[in-house]
Amino acid sequence: MTNQGTLDQLFADALDRFPPERMAFAAEEVPVTFGELATSVDRLAAGLRADGVNAGDIVGYSLPNCPEAISIIPAISRVGASAVPLFPMIPAQVRAGIFASLGCRLVLSTGPGTAALAEAGSQMHACFRVVDLTSLSGAGDGGSPPAMGPDHRLLAAASSGTTGAPKSVWMSQTNVVASLTAAADMGRVGSWRDNSDFCTMAAFPLCTSGILVILGMLFNGTRLVFARDLSPVRYLQLAAHHRAEALSAPPAYFEAILALPSHLTPPLEGVSAVLTGMDFFAPSLLARLSRRFPCLDRAVSGYGLVETSTVFMNWKAHRRDELASPTHIFSLCPGSGNQIDVRNEQGQGVPEGEKGELWVRGSSVVSGYLGRPSGDESPFVDGWFRTGDVARRGKGQDIELCGRQKYLIKRGGKSVAPNEVQDRLEACPGVLASAVVGVNQPLYGQMIWAFVVADRARPASLKDVMVECRASLPNYMVPDHVTFIPELPRGSGAGKIDREALIRMAENQLKSLQGERHA
Repeated sequence: MTNQGTLDQLFADALDRFPPERMAFAAEEVPVTFGELATSVDRLAAGLRADGVNAGDIVGYSLPNCPEAISIIPAISRVGASAVPLFPMIPAQVRAGIFASLGCRLVLSTGPGTAALAEAGSQMHACFRVVDLTSLSGAGDGGSPPAMGPDHRLLAAASSGTTGAPKSVWMSQTNVVASLTAAADMGRVGSWRDNSDFCTMAAFPLCTSGILVILGMLFNGTRLVFARDLSPVRYLQLAAHHRAEALSAPPAYFEAILALPSHLTPPLEGVSAVLTGMDFFAPSLLARLSRRFPCLDRAVSGYGLVETSTVFMNWKAHRRDELASPTHIFSLCPGSGNQIDVRNEQGQGVPEGEKGELWVRGSSVVSGYLGRPSGDESPFVDGWFRTGDVARRGKGQDIELCGRQKYLIKRGGKSVAPNEVQDRLEACPGVLASAVVGVNQPLYGQMIWAFVVADRARPASLKDVMVECRASLPNYMVPDHVTFIPELPRGSGAGKIDREALIRMAENQLKSLQGERHA
């Protein structure tokens, strides 16, 4: 697969390369062939046209892991529209607000959550209509794709950023094709055999920008299997049913798999590769996976951001003896049309072995944030994107990732901006102030630890705080622990919150709690 053309052309190329009876993916136990995938895209594209969707329109959707979650992006691209995918576990009111702010005229949903989403949109007098996916129908194949330039926007995605303020981006056709090309390279972990016989069990929600990684691997011939829910037990059951040779999941999901009791884990002797991303892949986790799966001799870890249209670098181990190599040494995905650099605070490149900030430019980098003019504080500089990651320059185009510059929390493969959680905490009656930090924890990567200063006149309870958070935040952003303190520690000068002091406090409390449990 090459980094050129549009998503429609890459999809057409895949249909030309693979016979219609060949399995493209499986939803639960049910295989879906390339011929059936093509028919599904035709049906959805025709339904969109019949519903009045035209080139340039914006279509939102919020679907569970189902076959249509695979075919909806090619269908939306087919009619020249733009897509806004949102994970269905996000509260309906939050999703409705995002769909409305991005200008959606139609939102697709299915199942019992459809009515709640429609009601949330109605309450805010949104201009979009909510349509159940099962009622979408039309005659024909949706027609030929309209003429689209490389800058035609195709997919919207949101990034929490490092400041706490949500930032949205539009990924263009060029961005999406670059992402598909990079993802195809990740999927080549099975290329030492015939890809048609290589089955990968995937544990990623399909209704996010991560769908680009799934499509890139699928278009390259990787046979994918996914479950409707993300239960680790069900995941392993399906992996055994399909005799999966590769497991693909975020690091935290692999931690959950390893934590399962032995009677819930089938042997899976055929697993020979693991693919991961969305978070740092700890060497200790890979070592435990290699002990759990004795035939493991291949591994891939992808790295990317919303601003880079998901993955653009990866780390690979091609042999079992390479599984012990550092998992934080990354290289550019070949053929994706990108360039990376490591620069100091003055924007100058650093020599080999020195640390700096990771910069990237090329086909994967979006044009900027929506509604945010460029300026001195923008991370988009002359075509480059400043990632906010600390990196050490290696040999050639290799770099060593060392961590984030700011206090972004990585929980279960998701990035959580502290200010977003703090906004909801402080919306709770009886909360005077709050601060949120991340604390390392094996299962989640990091715990979300909230410090709350209660209003002495009418103090909020722990129950009050958690009810507010669960009602207004996605599950992965809800604090794992809440500590009430009389005041927040602050530094001298501007009086900024001393987050390092809070992290130390949280770590000490966690050690104390763990000690009490083991006493």
